[in-house]
This record gives sequence, C-alpha cells and structure tokens, in this order.
Amino acid sequence: MREYLRFLMGMAKVGCIGFGGGTALVPVLEEEFVLRQKLETKKEFDEDVIIAGITPGALPVEVAASIGKHAFGVKGLLGGPVMISLPGIVLALALFTVFSVVNDAILGFVNVVSVAATAFIIFLLAHYIVKVFEDCKKGGRERLIKAALVVIAVCTMVCGDNVGKLTGMDVTLLFRASTIHVLMIAFFFVFFTGGVYTAPKIVLSFLVSLLFLLSHGKSPLIEEPYVVLCIEAVMIFLAALGLIKAIRSEQKMPGVKRREMAKELLIWFAFLLVFCLPSFLWINESVMFAGRGMFSSFMSFGGGDAYLTIADGLFVESGMISEEVYYGQIAVVVNVLPGSILCKTLAGIGYYFGFEKTGMVIGGLCLAATGLGAGIAASCGLYRAVGYVYRSIHSFSMVRIFERWFRPIFAGLLINLILSLTVLSGKNAVSLDMTKSFLMGATLLLAAVDFCLNRWGKVKPMWILALNLGVVFAAEFLKVFLV
Repeated sequence: MREYLRFLMGMAKVGCIGFGGGTALVPVLEEEFVLRQKLETKKEFDEDVIIAGITPGALPVEVAASIGKHAFGVKGLLGGPVMISLPGIVLALALFTVFSVVNDAILGFVNVVSVAATAFIIFLLAHYIVKVFEDCKKGGRERLIKAALVVIAVCTMVCGDNVGKLTGMDVTLLFRASTIHVLMIAFFFVFFTGGVYTAPKIVLSFLVSLLFLLSHGKSPLIEEPYVVLCIEAVMIFLAALGLIKAIRSEQKMPGVKRREMAKELLIWFAFLLVFCLPSFLWINESVMFAGRGMFSSFMSFGGGDAYLTIADGLFVESGMISEEVYYGQIAVVVNVLPGSILCKTLAGIGYYFGFEKTGMVIGGLCLAATGLGAGIAASCGLYRAVGYVYRSIHSFSMVRIFERWFRPIFAGLLINLILSLTVLSGKNAVSLDMTKSFLMGATLLLAAVDFCLNRWGKVKPMWILALNLGVVFAAEFLKVFLV
C-alpha cells in the first residue's frame, strides 16, 4: 500500500510541474518512475512512449496508465491518469469558478511560476538529450554518428517554424511536419527497409519520405488531392511489402491478447460511467457532450495546441460554447497551467456548458467531471488497445530496430520542444513588463544554470525547481520594489 501511495504522489508531483505539454513530461516521468521509483525498465518505458506517440489523446495520461498497470494492476491503471491530471484540473476549475473576479495580479502570479517551471522543463529536456547521445556513444563511434544524423534529420523536419520565430526572420519554410508525421516516416523507413540498408532502398525511401513531407504538415507545398492520395498509397504499399516479408520470415505469428484487451476496455467504460453518471442523471445534453469529448480525443493527433483547434470545431462552431468564453477564458487558463491541455480543455468546456444549463456551479463541476472522464477514458482505452497489438509483434526484428532508434528520433523532437518553450516563454513578457528577447534569454540562462547544477553540482531536480521559484519571485519582488 505504501508503494502505491508513493506512486500516486509521484504522479501528482509530475502533474504539478507539467508545463510545456505532454512530450515535455516524458523525461520527468522517466526520472520519477524509471530511475527513482524503479516501477518500469527503460525498455518498457520506451515502449509506452512509442505507443503513446502513434495514438491520439493525452500522452502523459496514457503513459501514466501504462506505468500504473505494469506496477499495480487495475488500481494503478486508473489511479495514474487521474493523479497526473488532478493538479492542473483543480487549478483550472478554481480559476474558471472565480474567473469573473480574477484580476491581472493572479494571472501574473501564474505567469511568474510558469517562467520557473519552463526553465526547469528545458533543463530536464536538455539532460535527456545529452543522455541519449551518451548512451549511443557506448555503442561505438558509428552508432553515435548515425544517432547524430537522425537527430539532424528530425530537426530539419520540425524545427524550422520555431527557428524563424526565435530569430525573427521571415523565411519560407520547406517543412513544417508534426510529431505524428515524423513517426509515420520513421515507421515507413523501418518497415520498408527491414533493417537492410541497400542503396536502392535508401534512395527510394528518401524520395517517398520527401514527397510525403511536401504534401503533409502545417503548410504543404503539394496540395492536389489525387497527388497526395497517390503518395500515401505508394508509402503504404511499400511499407506493407516490407511488413509482409517480415511476417513471412517469422517462425510463428504472435497473437493479440483479446480477452485481456476486452477486459481493459470494459474497465475504461465503467470508469467513464463513474465520472459521467451524475451529469447523465441531471443534464440532458451531457450524453451528447461526453460523446463529442471522446470523439475529439480520438481526433487529437499533434499535441495540445492542435487539440484546441479540434475542440473549436466540435464545441464552438456547434454553439455549445461561445467563442468569447473559449478563447478569452478557457484557452488562456489551460495554456498557463500545468497538465494535459486536452483534459483541462474538456473540463473547462464542460464547466461553462454545465453552468449555463443549470445556472449552478455544482452543475458546471458535474459536467467538468464528465469532460475529464471522457478525455481520460478515450485516450487510455484506445492507447491500451493499440498497445496490445504493438506488443504482440514486439518480437519482429523491424520493431526492435525502430525501438533502437526511437530515442535519437525523440531527442530531435525534444530539441524542437525546447525552441517552442523558449518562444512561449516570450509570450509572458507583456504581463511581466519585460521585453520578449530579455525574458527568453533569461529563461534559457536559468535553464543552463539548472543543467550545470545538476550535472556537475549533483543537485537533485526538485531542489533545482525550488531554486528557480526563489529566483523568479526574488526578481519580481526587486522589480516591484525598485519601480
């Protein structure tokens, strides 16, 4: 029981520092549950992250469910996602409930905290990236060079947008790929080549991947529907050929654990009912809201920012919630608080919709619980189902190849996330009465100090976070005092 409580408190702690989105929490989760509590091996954790990366939904919530299931069974499966979501949800609902009397000082306080947390997250991401290269170096110079090339390739695909924002240069970007597009290309390359890197396979896979990048992403250069469809068909066909060849080479085709998978899906259905039942018995539109919430979770590829667009289409355009409330209140709060944007957004929409329908705060809280339950159940249910299929082919050589190169791929994505967090830190400049460049520079400097303290001073991460908070509050106090 003590170990389970420690696990729950660990999830709550990770949820409290969960600034920067789901991907940013991967190193934090690894530090807490792989290195510290030792509830999973590094290999199991990498599997969790891979599966979360190729399924829609809230990534940290999904990974929390898998860690909990491995360590504590059903109670861990359910307790992990709830506890990692709870801090951000409670803070968000508190602000939603009193938003009409919230002043700039309170939001300014949140922004000050976010500066300290952002620097801390950047330090953790940098620590993870350095560790990836150190692990690759142990495999020899050739593996290190290959890992560096993989990281450079990923950065080329995803970093252009943030580099432009940081430098202020108005450049035409060739690629603006998302995380899911990078993973799709990685799977295609591994499936098609099967680990056999002949010149024809490498050239063909490069050309197909290039065409895929030019026809997908945030600003595709190839937009003709039939051309895009042909590129996708070629990509699927070549990947399928490689997969069929791999299946034929296996002595025995593994099966999916259907009974266990069905049992888990029933558990998530029961979990959903527990969160939704109060609103189902009270508010007529709650079933429709829960259905849309789950559907929006199934569509949420591309991270939290992409989910805000999906929620706009399902809840704002349909008239369930006004554009003023969505962008003026919900979007502001979910972006400055820690935790899953998906879960906070659904809870926020549920709160305002329930308050409007019942005229009571308790009605808003009931529908907020429905939104939270729908987001967690949909994300984790689909994630766990995909996980059963993925683990059934774990013995395939191509799957092992992908897992081997996953960390360098992920390191490239984290470099882009560091750039993104730096850009986002500059958005607090107005509320903190600073220039963007100064605040971004100060955030990076604080992150660099954090890195040095941890690497050479052996200072533990939580003491570093406390130091960051002390520094930013001291700076804010001095600014006010001097002014």
